[in-house]
Amino acid sequence: MGLYLPSHTPSYKQGYARNAAESAAPGLWKGLVGPWAPSLGPTGLTLRDLSGFGNHGTLTNMDPVTDWVTTGQRGIPWALDIDGTGDDYIAVAASPSIALHTKLQFSFSHWVFPRSVGQVSGRVWAKGNHLSYMANEAGGTVESFVSIDRNTTDTVSNPNNPKLNINQWNHLVHVYNADLDDRIYTYINGIKEVSGTNTAGSGTIVNDSASVFVFGNRIAENRSFDGLLANYGYWNRPLVFSEIQHLHKDPMAPLTPRIRIFPAAVAVPTGGVARMIFLTGEAA
Repeated sequence: MGLYLPSHTPSYKQGYARNAAESAAPGLWKGLVGPWAPSLGPTGLTLRDLSGFGNHGTLTNMDPVTDWVTTGQRGIPWALDIDGTGDDYIAVAASPSIALHTKLQFSFSHWVFPRSVGQVSGRVWAKGNHLSYMANEAGGTVESFVSIDRNTTDTVSNPNNPKLNINQWNHLVHVYNADLDDRIYTYINGIKEVSGTNTAGSGTIVNDSASVFVFGNRIAENRSFDGLLANYGYWNRPLVFSEIQHLHKDPMAPLTPRIRIFPAAVAVPTGGVARMIFLTGEAA
């Protein structure tokens, strides 16, 4: 057996893992229905869905040149800049593969760099009245608020510990499992919520089959996020703690590729040169 090691920082130019077989974290491809990764590099007015479902995002009211920005952050070389003042957003058309109301389990992971709470609680994402936003700015921090719209009692997570830091990169994960307790749990920078509001929902999850999935705002264009967004992931299952930790340590997981190193235990002919062969992905 060869030794698998993570290779270069993934990008469209240098390559990235396109499936579990090529990934340094193959388990994170299980149930992955929406990886959108600005950190792979600029792609004009399209934010590509790398799952194979074709749920590409469209940069709306955004500049295809200036709104892609380099960050200098390890693992997040590129991000999308949302100005926090109005109509910027990324829109993903409605699709059965990303509908929330049909799923009893799901997880969201995303990297955010908030400059402020944004425009009246700036949205990290919104799908109809299912949403995640920034709240309660104070002392250089903001709180995360996420709500799943239900026709009796909404499922809500609004932790006041931990919080997100303003003008820093933060990793934000929401995990929902109806089979467990009908609550959604928030993890900030790898730490599960300690205190705050956490409400178990009741009633049917409101149908979102016709709702556009919006990053950085809501479709009415009046809840703009203020800051940088990178690397959204959407799974149709609950992520476990070890997976959340992996996503926190490697912002590009599961797109980080691995290389297989074959030991060069071969005889070297007189005057010859020993060679080590590198292959990306799985060997046959």
